[in-house]
Amino acid sequence: LIEEIRQRNADNMDYTALFYRGTRISYRQFFAEVDACANALYRLGYRKGDEIPVVSSQIPEFVYIFFAAGRIGAVINIVPAKTSEKFMVDAFNGSKSRYIFVSSNFYKQVEAAVLKSDIQEVYLMRMSDSLTEAYGQYAEADRRCMDFFEEPEISPGMIVHSMDEFISPADRTAPLFNVSVTLD
Repeated sequence: LIEEIRQRNADNMDYTALFYRGTRISYRQFFAEVDACANALYRLGYRKGDEIPVVSSQIPEFVYIFFAAGRIGAVINIVPAKTSEKFMVDAFNGSKSRYIFVSSNFYKQVEAAVLKSDIQEVYLMRMSDSLTEAYGQYAEADRRCMDFFEEPEISPGMIVHSMDEFISPADRTAPLFNVSVTLD
């Protein structure tokens, strides 16, 4: 799917692919992030058919992970944050993944389930990771609902990484691994 989108927009690389809270993300930026995420997922050991558990709001980082997973043939296991702890533990364990990707606004809701599951490390997608100065026009309205810059408190024993730690400089500069995924 990502290759189809890339081909259809080859002449539109500076057009807006995503619009997030006042921030315009061009197709060029979008594909760069998807490719970097695909490299990072591959480096973490994800391969065709592997499940990647994700608990996320509608943020650009979720979109990048979604398309990056498809790029390497992995599957996104979207786990709802507003469900029982037992359901989350079962979903996390069923994925057989060492890692989980969680948006910062849902972190506290899933932390207990992560601690009881086989998940070993969390990649925290902050609600503010993709915000730019253009966010200002949304800031006042958002303050009434949520603090996009609030940092969740991390309990002892949790291994939590930022998205900056997930995507290494090498993931951004290395050519995308040469994997041709055939979906069954």
